Amino acid sequence: MSSTNWEEPDHTAAGSPRDPEPAPFAAEDRIECAYSFGAYLRSRAGFVFGMVALMLVVAGILAVTSSNASAIALVSLCEALFACIVLVVGFSRNREFYQQLDHFCNSPDNARYLSSILDEPRTLEGTLAYRALAVQGKAASDELAARSRDMKDYRDYIELWVHEAKTPIASAQLALSSLHGPGADEVRGDLDRIESRVEQALYYARSATLSEDFSIDELNLAALARKACRQRSRTLIGAGISLDFAIDETLEVFADAKWVDFIIGQVLENSAKYGAKTVHFEGAVKDAGTKDGCIELLISDNGDGIPAADVPRVFDRGFTGSQGRAHHKATGMGLYLAAVACERMGLGLRVSSEEGAGTTIALTFPLDRTRMDLAANLTKP
Repeated sequence: MSSTNWEEPDHTAAGSPRDPEPAPFAAEDRIECAYSFGAYLRSRAGFVFGMVALMLVVAGILAVTSSNASAIALVSLCEALFACIVLVVGFSRNREFYQQLDHFCNSPDNARYLSSILDEPRTLEGTLAYRALAVQGKAASDELAARSRDMKDYRDYIELWVHEAKTPIASAQLALSSLHGPGADEVRGDLDRIESRVEQALYYARSATLSEDFSIDELNLAALARKACRQRSRTLIGAGISLDFAIDETLEVFADAKWVDFIIGQVLENSAKYGAKTVHFEGAVKDAGTKDGCIELLISDNGDGIPAADVPRVFDRGFTGSQGRAHHKATGMGLYLAAVACERMGLGLRVSSEEGAGTTIALTFPLDRTRMDLAANLTKP
């Protein structure tokens, strides 16, 4: 049996849930290595060699003019001292600027803020670099703002289109309510599929701004599963699927009801699409009292299953696999959107399957209060 995981890491660290925790003093170690006095000397190798050559020439001239050894040594010492002062002053003048710049090389996401964070340097080359960073940062900020506006316009348009598309769908379903027979049932099934695709388009548009679309609440897991099944009853009945529930009625989870319904719905639609005749729901607490404690919802079917080669890619955007290509019905977006939603809510999503034997989807809700609080904070302004 093959399986793949889409698990969210622990959210106990501050900052973005996806950001890795930096190693202690890693940035400082990089600063000392990248802008040290030794590195500065290597970058000024031409000046050092020029000063050494000048010292040799001057010493040779003094020796030819019969100057005594003490005078030659004194002049050479003065030249060496002058060279050292020039190097030390040159190293110190922009030391803070270049160390800050090197530090932010580890944070490319903050590139557009560099000119406002860095101290303005005092040398010509440093000033030119600072001005170039300021221009680049402004261009990056302008581009990001333009993309954000485009994304908002796109989402607004999709939401308007979805609501307008639902009106004729509802009218068609109402007109069909007085009709009976195989033909009417087939049309109802087609309308259900159209509505499902319209809903999927809406959720895809909202996936870009999930942090604004979440409403984390305490929900009854069994009620969530049954509601998702009722809303897709025609699809399940049409596919001849029987349901079996083994979920503890007392289990409460923290999540967004709308998105969890969408996730379960995508799993049910896949089961109906790929030959399942039974779908089994099972919910239980796992690893209680540990940092990995969670409530796990297992949704298992006895459908066609997924080939082992396709299992690692089922959460990739647009991936349909050999089964999807054979059925000519797959979009490759349902499980991708489910995985994105789980990632943003701090839930776990895992699939295991055996071709010809069925598929099991595991949806895990963490018991760790820190992760729940973090998820709840997504809804705060």
